[in-house]
Amino acid sequence: MSNLTWAATLIAVLLSLSALAYGINKRTAPLLALHNSLWAVVLALVGSDLIQYHSASTIAWLTLFIGLTFFNLGAMFAAPNRKPPFPASAIAVESSPALMTRPTFFALFVIYACAFGYYLSVIATRYGLNTLISDPESIRGSEGESYLAMIPFGIRLLLYIGPFLIAVLGTKRAIVRPFSGTFRLFSLAILAVSMMLLLQRTNLFMGVLLLISLQLTAPRQSNNRLSLRGVSNAKKIIALLSAGVILLVSFQVIAAAFARSGGGPSDSNPAVSSTLRESGLYSPFHYATSGTAGFLGLVDSTNDDWPPEPKFGYLLLGDHNPQTWGAATFAPVLKAVPIAEPWDAITPFIDVGVLTNVFTWHEHFYRDFRQPGLAIAMLLYGFVAGMLFRNRFNTIRAYWLNAAVMTTVIFSPFAPKIGDTLFLTFVVVILILTTTPFRRRVHHVTEGQPISQETEFGVRRSPVAQTAERR
Repeated sequence: MSNLTWAATLIAVLLSLSALAYGINKRTAPLLALHNSLWAVVLALVGSDLIQYHSASTIAWLTLFIGLTFFNLGAMFAAPNRKPPFPASAIAVESSPALMTRPTFFALFVIYACAFGYYLSVIATRYGLNTLISDPESIRGSEGESYLAMIPFGIRLLLYIGPFLIAVLGTKRAIVRPFSGTFRLFSLAILAVSMMLLLQRTNLFMGVLLLISLQLTAPRQSNNRLSLRGVSNAKKIIALLSAGVILLVSFQVIAAAFARSGGGPSDSNPAVSSTLRESGLYSPFHYATSGTAGFLGLVDSTNDDWPPEPKFGYLLLGDHNPQTWGAATFAPVLKAVPIAEPWDAITPFIDVGVLTNVFTWHEHFYRDFRQPGLAIAMLLYGFVAGMLFRNRFNTIRAYWLNAAVMTTVIFSPFAPKIGDTLFLTFVVVILILTTTPFRRRVHHVTEGQPISQETEFGVRRSPVAQTAERR
């Protein structure tokens, strides 16, 4: 069958799974609706033939079907949990949903600023700051990542605090005694510019997606009361449209500045339709669809050789598809093991009509353990994502972890973020900020505020709120 026929078939499967989810588990159905809708749009774009991707085999399309279906099944059958998913000693549902105090925010901001300053000093010494502005592509090189190898790993981890702070500033109630709108907008602009100067798209995207995930799953507040019904559909639509505009504009700005579009729509490449080439939207279209085409091409590859060592300034090509037995999924951990050989996140480009080196979030599980591993991994991750989503109001920790996991779900058709260092940094920072010492500080600052929070097992109100009710 053609790519269009297979794409239409999988879209029908996804719509059916979404309908089934609302009948089986309404508590996790919105998560699956988001996942399935994103994939349906991407599959429709792949089938449009605006880029004529190579036809994939039945095995390749069925492998994609396995990944999509088993994630749905895992989330669909996430069992109810009437108790908090984390020990009460680690964190309790507070009278305020704030994650941090102002001093904590400023401490994180300073840490990020110091790491960014170190990055600028390295770039200034090696290339010159003028080059960073006038010719950023010469710094990125063909590999696109080698310049970051000059930055110590610890400093690179601290740079990942920036995207997290975008979500914190964009979520008004994330900070005790929230900052004014002017201060937040100004700070967000500074963070966005700094991430563009890092010559990365993903950092900014992940920060915006974490913010949007928080907005989509936020509890509804009225008269100082938090409701588990969540935000209104109108606000969800506004949040999604705003995110789409921000990401599209930033994508086009960065693509134009870096002259980078995954190989670029060559005038001589017959796979790129003239309509798409002339629209000026080739870059976002390529980014949105090439991951799916790349994964299908990866499954069809019979090249079991490991790729050669990447060299700065050289574009690696090849459909390398060796079975990696955990080296891809656990690459961030294996990097710390001297004798281990983790799979390099910067994979060679594969030709699927155009060049791409992204393969959706199914890539690592398939590389490691093929179809059985993909099915098990997607089933488990779907279950974890479903449990966090349905219990996101139990604790502040669950609420923020759920948002972090949702960023990987939103990114799922485009690139693998499960196990990604940036995602893991989000998780670690959330776990630290929701430990008992930090929560005690937040509770101390917010004590006396008449804000209540409704949970699955009751409503907890601050002492002042209780007194006000008695009066």
